[in-house]
Amino acid sequence: MARIDPHLVISHKFPEATYRYTERRDAALYAVGIGACATDALDADELRFVYQEDGQQFVKVFPTFDAVVLLEPLGSISAIPGME
Repeated sequence: MARIDPHLVISHKFPEATYRYTERRDAALYAVGIGACATDALDADELRFVYQEDGQQFVKVFPTFDAVVLLEPLGSISAIPGME
């Protein structure tokens, strides 16, 4: 069974990292992967996360996309002290 030490996890200093992503590929693929437009492919609220409509300058990015970006430099969540 995994043990989590919240004090170690919270006090961990994550290394600075730069991550580049593309809206049309990475952010849109993530949106589809978490179910955007799954029930209605024409839902305007969700479509803005997977498609750039006329007048929309950028594809919107889900706030949870950060979680995926943060894990890449670590390789695994178990690499964080306190997440053994």
